[in-house]
Parts: sequence; C-alpha cells; structure tokens
Amino acid sequence: WQWTVPGASYLWREAVGRMVSTSRFVNVSDGGHIENLGVYSLLERRCALIIAVDGEADPGMTFPSLIRLIRYARIDLGITIDIDIARLKALAEGYHGAHWTIGRIDYGDGQSGVLCYLKLSLTGDERLDVLAYRAGSPSFPHESTAEQFFSEEQFEAYRALGYHIGRR
Repeated sequence: WQWTVPGASYLWREAVGRMVSTSRFVNVSDGGHIENLGVYSLLERRCALIIAVDGEADPGMTFPSLIRLIRYARIDLGITIDIDIARLKALAEGYHGAHWTIGRIDYGDGQSGVLCYLKLSLTGDERLDVLAYRAGSPSFPHESTAEQFFSEEQFEAYRALGYHIGRR
C-alpha cells in the first residue's frame, strides 16, 4: 500500500523543496504557487520567448500579477523585465487600446528574451455576441475567478474573447 500512494513523506519533501524528478511521485504544477502567470520558472530557464496570458479578474487593470512577476524576477533572479502597459490601459467606457504588449527581458550577461503579455480586455472590435454578453454583464471580462460554474453564454463569451485575442 505504501508504494501506491504518495503519503506524508512526499508531502514533507515537497514542502521543504527536496523533491527530485526521479522520485516515484512528482508534483507537476503550473507555477501558480509562486506567481499567477506561471512565468517565473520560464525565467529561471532563461527562455528566449515567453507568452503569458493574464486571465485574472482585474477590473481596474492594475496588473497585480505582472507587477508581482517583475518584482520577483528582479529580487530573486536578478532579471529585468521592461514592458510598456500603457496601451493596455482603459480608454473610454471600459474599452482598451490593445489586448497585448511586448516586453524585453534582460537576463544579464548579454542574454535577453521577449515577453509577449496578453491581457483579458475589450477593444470594441470583438464579435457581436461577446459585446452583447458584456452589455448584460458589465464586469466581463473580469468576473470573479472564484465562481467556477459557468453558464453556456458566459463560457462562450470567454472562449470567443480568447480566440479573438489570440487571432490579433
């Protein structure tokens, strides 16, 4: 029985950072336990191109996950991320100038990378059904992520918005 379930010893090893990839059980995570974008581990690997999709509820467009990532990268890893988010800020009536922006990652030692940062936003050129859903739900696309049960209409609005942003 002890060989078929992880048990307390694996939990303890995970908690103190003593897990190794050759263990019988390994915790695989999206990186959200460090910062919500899951980019930190990619920075550690010095990736040349990182595409980050920020889907958190952020109605004020204050970019807390991006700011946390930039701070952690600088303090923990000595990595500088230079990114202009001005084009993502709200224009009028809850619409934004863009869905994405590009930043530069300076790893030091002459190494650099690119961060493509996508943010849930509306620019006004989305499909009619997405805009109609927004009319009925003013907090869209920044509805609370604590609510995990979606209506068909809500799910389709987010899916269609994601598709639209990806195509842009």
